[in-house]
Amino acid sequence: MVMTGIQAVAMPLIGESQFTREIESRLLAPSEGLRGMLAPQYPHIATGVVIAALAVIDVLVIVLRLAEQHRHSRVERARPLP
Repeated sequence: MVMTGIQAVAMPLIGESQFTREIESRLLAPSEGLRGMLAPQYPHIATGVVIAALAVIDVLVIVLRLAEQHRHSRVERARPLP
């Protein structure tokens, strides 16, 4: 059954490619590669990286402040009363 499905899809493509060289020319066309595909997206990628870095820094500052407060509260509780 799998072979029948593959043949049902492949046979029309094979028949079509015998009359036109469209598929072959597309496969042999030079590729721009990853750099060519991502070139229009560079500004968006840079913006995303900056936003992510700022978000991480903000979270880091909040966590460090909370840790500092927690440390000071533990030190105050540990002091003996006069």
